[in-house]
Amino acid sequence: MARRSMTKGDIQRGVEVIEFAAGASHLLKGEYSTGAGTGIDVYSMRQPLGVVAGITPFNFPAMIPLWKMGPALAAGNSFILKPSERDPSVPLRIAELFLEAGLPAGVLNVVNGDKEAVDAILHDDRIKAVGFVGSTPIAQYIHETAAANGKRARCFGGAKHRMSAPVESVPVEPQEQVLFEQCGPLGLVTLNRPRAINALTHRMVQLIRAELDRWASDDSIDTVAIIGAGDRGLCAGGDIVSLYEDATSGDGTAAAQFWFDEYHLYAEIARFPKPIVAVQDGIVLGGGGGGGGGIGISAHASHRVVTERGRLGLPEVGIGFVPDVGATWLLSHAPAQLGTFLALTAGSIGAADAIEVGLSDVHIRSENVTKLLTALRTMDAGEAVMLLAEDPGEASLCAARSWIESAFDADSVNEAIVRLRTAGAAEADAAADTIIAKSPTALAVTLESLRRAARLSSLEDALDQEYRVSRRMLATLDFAEGVRAQVIDKDRNPRWNPAGDVDAAAVSGFFALSDDHELAMTTNSASPQRRPL
Repeated sequence: MARRSMTKGDIQRGVEVIEFAAGASHLLKGEYSTGAGTGIDVYSMRQPLGVVAGITPFNFPAMIPLWKMGPALAAGNSFILKPSERDPSVPLRIAELFLEAGLPAGVLNVVNGDKEAVDAILHDDRIKAVGFVGSTPIAQYIHETAAANGKRARCFGGAKHRMSAPVESVPVEPQEQVLFEQCGPLGLVTLNRPRAINALTHRMVQLIRAELDRWASDDSIDTVAIIGAGDRGLCAGGDIVSLYEDATSGDGTAAAQFWFDEYHLYAEIARFPKPIVAVQDGIVLGGGGGGGGGIGISAHASHRVVTERGRLGLPEVGIGFVPDVGATWLLSHAPAQLGTFLALTAGSIGAADAIEVGLSDVHIRSENVTKLLTALRTMDAGEAVMLLAEDPGEASLCAARSWIESAFDADSVNEAIVRLRTAGAAEADAAADTIIAKSPTALAVTLESLRRAARLSSLEDALDQEYRVSRRMLATLDFAEGVRAQVIDKDRNPRWNPAGDVDAAAVSGFFALSDDHELAMTTNSASPQRRPL
């Protein structure tokens, strides 16, 4: 009876994750979701790598293989399962059931064997990532071998000793965090931190500013292109932990210095005298406070190219911060309050929606990025981009424009939530639930930032305002608490202060002029008009 109960539990826990993964397509948006299984929460984001593998033990023949394969398949990968050679019968039967259910041949593969089979997986360049659960010595071996072969690996050792020792490895961080190359008349900037999804550091910002300054007056450079190394995204993540440490144990000086240079960089990109083509491929998140500058480094370029893999978002209010890096300028000028919706829900959007909101200009397939860079060596930037441009399909936000505009035209966050609740759309109700979970202070200040940015005359004026607000947000209890809950302790249970209504006078205080909170970016004219493509 005990063995039958254990078998039932083994299968049930595995099936729970498969059921969750089967319905996860609408959740692959860079947010935490609860209830993947009993006591299991997940952070879901679509990051197809290609082919990934899982190596699993004999004592959980159903549960752990299902845990490994479900999320991998849902995220768009092909999967290779190497079960224990002691008894592969259950994993083989699972694979047969997947085929009977209609999964295309070759998407899920089961291989049997001992160390020779494991080594074949670890040394095959076509396999991009490996997961393992089992004994500690084997976990260590797989971890080290996978890392040496440039693979991402997550290994849990000590399972046989009732202990868990998770170790995660990825390729070693390149020494040069940003690369510059001249390819004929093309100046190519490559953000080169693939391990961190190319999140910007202060040093990277300084190097890019210096090189752009040089290229601006270099007659041999006609066009600049910005891309990200690796296959995960252009730029995301940010050094949130460093900001957290500056907020909790520092005086805010390091963050202020970073933002000072970063915000100037984005103004320089916007007014650069030559075309800048930014390739928004993969993850492109947020600003200097919480998202790593993906929107800042790309959305102010003259030519913003988004691929079908592009996922653009501004997650700041989820960690008690506000959209920055000029995002308030862009979002406040989006049609039908779509920018306000995106900022307050901290969501992410694909190519068609990014163009609709105004964060991107045209869509090309990711497989054509190399062709684009080649074309930029011989063609005008606008001609090269349009040569490869394709219809991204209908923006999903178009169907929601009416209730989004009605709800987010409100004068307060609370009023927006009330309007969402009465909109009569399930998506509106879900948006209200999402907003309620965010920092009330961050939400109120974000809404006020957008309303004020809409009345400003230039991007530079908006950056001045954002610098003032960002420095004050860094000092709030909510920023430290948001980072603690999402990044440090990872309990996903932030305790916002205040937890409810935010005093209007307190919100106004974030925008008050101060001698030591000013960017003082001089503007002689309005922000440059975007070049027609």
